[in-house]
Amino acid sequence: RAHGQPGAAAPAADASRAVAAAPTALASVPSPTASGECPPGRRPYHVIMTAASGTYQEWQSRIAYYHYQKQKRLHPCSEMGGFTRLVNLPGGKPDALVAEMPTVVVKQLDQGRREGGDYGFIVMNRPWGVLQLFQTERWKAIEEEYVLIMETDHLIMHPPANKATPSQPHAFKFYYMNSKDPQLQPIIRKYWDGPFEQVDPVGPSPAIMTKAMLEKITPAWWDFSLRMKRDDPDANRHFGWVLEMWG
Repeated sequence: RAHGQPGAAAPAADASRAVAAAPTALASVPSPTASGECPPGRRPYHVIMTAASGTYQEWQSRIAYYHYQKQKRLHPCSEMGGFTRLVNLPGGKPDALVAEMPTVVVKQLDQGRREGGDYGFIVMNRPWGVLQLFQTERWKAIEEEYVLIMETDHLIMHPPANKATPSQPHAFKFYYMNSKDPQLQPIIRKYWDGPFEQVDPVGPSPAIMTKAMLEKITPAWWDFSLRMKRDDPDANRHFGWVLEMWG
């Protein structure tokens, strides 16, 4: 159980503990049958790409969406389903890309180190944006049971296989998230009282999980990130630009 979160889902632990995926050989993708239908057994996931405002993010978003479309075209029977760009914009006002790709626009946190602000860390908008996504009709309309969370600098070169289950997400393993690091353990212990090896070296993306699991863990993801950024100078100093990933 996480400190300060009685009964809350801990960081990728217990039943929802993530399978940390190191790079592996490309999974084979089934081809359509002679009748043009996909074989049974597929478990489609909806691709959700988190994005922010700015020309650079727009450029990355276009490239990422191009590669998603390319892989969908090359592998029509992969487990990739629909696509949604989730973008935090000032005031929640749409940008030009809403006409180019399926998009949900949510509000961006104000800039500044104050309540309702991003505390000088724009990445705080990622969990904040996902929380807002849950309140939209678009989220309710997503038919796939699973979702793949990705970012604008993730390019899909081959359709990822869905290795998640209803009780276990599947995520990429980051070598620099080392819970056995003696410098990091005092910080981790503030938020996690279980074995250090149960803190998975994964961030929020790329990761595949059920919609229900994302809804369950996102409030804690936001809360941990906010508390570390706002209230914990040690976490700020040691986690730096990956603080929200630890959250």
